[in-house]
Amino acid sequence: MPRTVSVVIPVYNAQETIGKCLDSIIGQDYQPIEIIAINDGSTDDSLAVLQRYAATNANLVVIDTPNQGVSKTRDNAIAIATGEFLAFVDCDDYIDPDYVTTYMGQMDDNHDIVIGGWRRVDGQGKLMFERSLGGSEWESYINVYAWSKLYRRDFLVANNVQFLDYGIGEDVYFAFTTKAKHARVKIISYVGYTWTNNATSVSNTSHKGLNQNLDVLHLLGKINSLFQNKPELLRYYYRRFLVWWLLYSGRQATREEFLLEHRRVMAWIDDNRVRTSLTPFSPRLAGETLFERLSVFAFSALERFHLLGPFAFVYCKG
Repeated sequence: MPRTVSVVIPVYNAQETIGKCLDSIIGQDYQPIEIIAINDGSTDDSLAVLQRYAATNANLVVIDTPNQGVSKTRDNAIAIATGEFLAFVDCDDYIDPDYVTTYMGQMDDNHDIVIGGWRRVDGQGKLMFERSLGGSEWESYINVYAWSKLYRRDFLVANNVQFLDYGIGEDVYFAFTTKAKHARVKIISYVGYTWTNNATSVSNTSHKGLNQNLDVLHLLGKINSLFQNKPELLRYYYRRFLVWWLLYSGRQATREEFLLEHRRVMAWIDDNRVRTSLTPFSPRLAGETLFERLSVFAFSALERFHLLGPFAFVYCKG
């Protein structure tokens, strides 16, 4: 008898996109699928769209709740899901028709999570980039999203794997919790998840500028507390993540704010003794793009030659 897969969709103000998302899941060539769509206090017509789909799709469970945020919404869905396996799809995104079949074909009794690649498109559906994975351990650090993965639900429940209820990095914390709990992971090259770039999404707006209400070190501290021994790849991940944080969020900051944040995050690295011995061009980082390697390399060069001040003067817009 085929094993059931629960597909979880947290929904917030997605009246324009949730139909395409649902169509892609309902149209899967794998059965049985349980679809759990949780309306997280939407203020548009998302709930009405969900209810229309539920009227003609018996496998769609619609739950309407006050706004709780994506972390609690996903955690609640894990608790009520009835499938042996579980997948997440964001309400702006969609999956290929063979998505569940492909992941289930790769899941076996020796694995708890199957991780695949993804593509990103703009609001008009134009391809921005595609990422196929080759199977290296580092690629499980690259893909720290909740989606483009298939999970064994019992593993998540038995290990109390939950999302961080914070405005940044809830997916990242979830992914590293599975690592800390020694999840058995399989990485596949298949690309069947489409991530839509939404310029008005929370992740694309709240992270711009050094938001005083979103402390990146709160996130990293939570992750660090999961590990008694810090793997070298984790140490490099911290370095890479903080470079991204400074370049992306610091773009809208003032020069002074940028430099202060840099000193603060580097002090955290030293205080927690998580400096990495890996360089951006280490073969252990198989799957890292040249652009990602060069970003960390160039930032390190700016630090080494004490050029962050002039760089911030030119780079920061605040």
